[in-house]
Amino acid sequence: MRIEKYLSQSENTYDLEIRIRVLEKSGKYNRFYI
Repeated sequence: MRIEKYLSQSENTYDLEIRIRVLEKSGKYNRFYI
């Protein structure tokens, strides 16, 4: 799944933060900002 699509599915900023943390734990999030 594309990261942009994954993040765009977040319902609010709290959900977005959780999704970013999950990506960081999986090593797929490389400190880029949208």
